Amino acid sequence: MNNWIDLASKGATVNVSLQISANRTTTVPVILAYGHGVLSSNYGDVTLIQQADENSKMKYVAVMQSDTRAWSYEISPPANAYLNSGNVGGTCFIPKISALSNDERAALYEAAKDQASSNQ
Repeated sequence: MNNWIDLASKGATVNVSLQISANRTTTVPVILAYGHGVLSSNYGDVTLIQQADENSKMKYVAVMQSDTRAWSYEISPPANAYLNSGNVGGTCFIPKISALSNDERAALYEAAKDQASSNQ
């Protein structure tokens, strides 16, 4: 978990194959984040957040639950700004949230570990 939090604090992005709709899987850039969990996640679980930015481009963030679950939508600042630069200071853009499959979660963990080792 520490590698994930270190990378998320720096705004690290990894390219991962994700199922982004019922019948579409594609490789997308995903920024790593941490914060309060959402949905029915537990400590260490990862949830995918999808949100359109100010230019209607879909962006993806993978949030690792690193604290008590609460839908306060507090995530690491680089990820929050990545989703939409206007998503600060009391604004509230409602993202699409989905739990990741075990395979998707494993791919993210591996990509994060690979990036951490290549940055050392």
